[in-house]
Formats: sequence, C-alpha cells, structure tokens
Amino acid sequence: MASRRWVVPPQDQWDFPWTRGDRCPCESGKPFGDCCLSPDGRPLLKLGPIHPTPPATGYAHPRCYLNRSCDCSRTISREHYISRGLISRPGLKVRGMPWQAEPVMATSADALTSKILCQRHNSALSPLDAHAQRAFLALEAAQMHATKASLSRKRFSTLISGEALELWAMKTLAGLYATGMDFKVGPYRFRDYPPPMANIADALTATSPRSLMRLEVPTDPDAHEASLGRSAVSTLPVIDEDQGRLVAVIFRLQGLGLKFHLDEGAPTPPDPRGLRPHMIDVVGPDRSSRIYVSWGDARPGQIVFLKLKPATPRQKDAWRASHQG
Repeated sequence: MASRRWVVPPQDQWDFPWTRGDRCPCESGKPFGDCCLSPDGRPLLKLGPIHPTPPATGYAHPRCYLNRSCDCSRTISREHYISRGLISRPGLKVRGMPWQAEPVMATSADALTSKILCQRHNSALSPLDAHAQRAFLALEAAQMHATKASLSRKRFSTLISGEALELWAMKTLAGLYATGMDFKVGPYRFRDYPPPMANIADALTATSPRSLMRLEVPTDPDAHEASLGRSAVSTLPVIDEDQGRLVAVIFRLQGLGLKFHLDEGAPTPPDPRGLRPHMIDVVGPDRSSRIYVSWGDARPGQIVFLKLKPATPRQKDAWRASHQG
C-alpha cells in the first residue's frame, strides 16, 4: 500500500449505491429499504441480540470468562481464539503464540482453540464472529477488486458494522487472555498487562451491549502483514509505558491490521478523525472499492483512502485458492 489519509468527505460523496428496492448489501435477501436503511437515510447494519435467551440459568461455569452474568450452561465449549471463519483456510500462518518454536509458523484452525466459554455464551456471541468474518473478507475483496486489471471501472461497494467489529475485538481479546497465554511483546509480557476482563464481561452480557473499544484503520504500514500473505494471523497488544497498561490491540488477518483502542485510559491518537470511520475507500490504479461502515449514531463521519499498488500474481493466486469452494 502506498499511502493512507483521512478526510471528512463532501456531502455529495455520501450518496449510497443502493436504492430502496435493491437487494440489501447485508445479503439477507430483503430489499434495502426494508432491511438496513435507517429512518435518517443512512445504511445501518443491525447486530441483533448477543445475550443468551432468557430465562437466566443462575449458574456460573468456573471456566467460562463470562461467568459473572451467572447465566452459563453446564457444558463448556472449545472456542477458537480468533473466529474460525477467519482462519479456516489453507496455508494458515500464525505469529505471537507462546508455543511457537519459530516467529512465524504454519498451523491449522483446530490448533487455535481452548475451553474458555460455556456452550450457552459461545452460541449467543456467534453473530459477532459472523460480522467479523464479513468485515475482513469485505476488506480483502475490496483490495482485490481495486487492484485487478480490468476494463470495467465499476466500483465494488459493501456494508459492514463497526459496532459489531468492536464487540468482536472485545470478545477476542478477552478470549486470548482467558486461555492463560503468556507471551512477550517486545520487553513486555502479555499477562502483566491484563485487559479489563470484568468490564468486558459486563459489557458483552448486558441487554444492550456496549463497546469499550474504538476502531482505527492504522496508517502505519508496520500494522499490516502483507509480506506474510493473506493467510497470516497475528495479534499485537499495544502497551503504554507511561500508564503501564494495555491500551490497544492490533488484529491482523487477510493481510490487513485493524487497531482497537481500549476506551479506559487509552490516549487519543494523533489524528482523532481516524477513529470509527464511516467509509473506507480502497483506491487501485484504475478503479476503486468503497466499504460503508455503519454505526448507531448520526455524528459527522470520516472517510479513509487506502491507495493500493496492483496485486501481484502471487497475491491473486492466494486469494483465489482461499475462496475455492
């Protein structure tokens, strides 16, 4: 990627490509006007409930990291550290796991599991995994569309939920800590800087879940894993030396990194407009893609431009292989 920058777009750039009668971009099969078109005219991808179906069980499973809600099942499930739909692909590589003998290792999705959630909570939170898979695959598809040589100049457009991504990041961060992992990030040990587990549990199990994180698309090329290919998966906790705490985490999948700031004590990034974007424009040599990011509020939005280099033959082959079947 050559460059990235944030701008507040002119009002005429906020025209959406979907009319009320078009098929909704969320792939529900419903018309856009009857599905993800909000009353104020913005696209709004609805999350739906992520708490267990009432009544509460009154049971707290000792191995479930959401047991503060006292709404667990008696059965513990084998949960993937990172959503299975994001890592079930050939040639999976991981970085940052404590059991690795090498900095980057090939592995399988089934190796990245642990018994950290009860069956009831695992099932309730599954919509977050689906939203995260949709978001990362949309980013990947946007890149491939923008860099593919073609006479067509048609723009690829899709819709993802920023709120669901932030809740997914909370779930994933809590899950990684609940596994008991202890690995080094530079001079720091992950377990010496725990995330606010109790607050995350309360926020995820509330009737109206609330995010404790803020999404940012990093502008630093080091936040991305393009050199490792589309099948690379890694996590990078961000430690603030002055505060002595975990302030953010970067999740890298599909060759891209997304940074999630913890609201509690996290410093404001140098350019606050980079937080919680409403649009991501992926600009290639001849055409572009646009990802609309839906949020529940109606605040003025930002757009980030990601200017890409043409995809290499190796990148194209890897993308096709990962999407076969």
